[in-house]
Amino acid sequence: MKKRLSAFVVTLCTLAICIPSISVNIKDLSSKTAVESIEAKNVSVETSKKLRESNSFKNSGGYKSQVYAKSDHRSVEGLDCDLSYPVINNQNTEIEQAVNDRIKKDVDSFYDKNKKSADKESLYLKESDSKYEAKTSFEVKKNTKYVLSMIIEYYSYTGGAHGYYEDKAYNIDMYSGDILNLCDLFEDNQDYKELINKEIKEQIDYIGKNDGGSEVFQFKSISRNQKFYIENGNLVVYFDLYDIAPYAAGIPTFTINSDKILPMVKDKYVELFT
Repeated sequence: MKKRLSAFVVTLCTLAICIPSISVNIKDLSSKTAVESIEAKNVSVETSKKLRESNSFKNSGGYKSQVYAKSDHRSVEGLDCDLSYPVINNQNTEIEQAVNDRIKKDVDSFYDKNKKSADKESLYLKESDSKYEAKTSFEVKKNTKYVLSMIIEYYSYTGGAHGYYEDKAYNIDMYSGDILNLCDLFEDNQDYKELINKEIKEQIDYIGKNDGGSEVFQFKSISRNQKFYIENGNLVVYFDLYDIAPYAAGIPTFTINSDKILPMVKDKYVELFT
């Protein structure tokens, strides 16, 4: 992670671009994960599906979760892998199992993808005495009995000038266990996309007027299932590398103040933004 951050700083200096924290945030999430580790429960995907289809699962009440860090170091030929991901403990054991199962499945899939890449290049890696890297870390953004909002950062290095990292948000409705899309937060008759687009464009303009560098952003509109998380009572919208800016810009992150969106939010989610 430190190597990646250093490379980012050097690249920015080369481009002579100054991008303030209001819209770009490069994170070292590993420093913020929980220090306690517990073993994740082994719940099959089929079990998770059955739980989601059951009436008791859909109609159960919400409970605030305890979130722990599960650490898993997997070092194999050609690949050095350090995985840290969240494991939740919740009074509703059905939701607990379904959430933990989904996260474990995503992390395992990430590992399998990187191992496959390392296996494919095993001869080259052995001759060059080098290894690919795969790491995950996480951060809890919001934890209430209504919604649990977390980010898992997936980082991989498979050669070249720099690695690639992706932040994946897990915004979980603790009453149903469902993963929320951005559109789920708002009433059906509200044009939340127009409001958020306007806010993002204004923040990009602010960068240009005060620090320069707004030209690196090629933003048009958010998508229906735009990536987001909830932090400090605000909605935070973000984009993957290369989505709207070059690699040097990192992960563009835009905070939408709660007072802007509250009139559009569904009643059951208002508490998240107050």
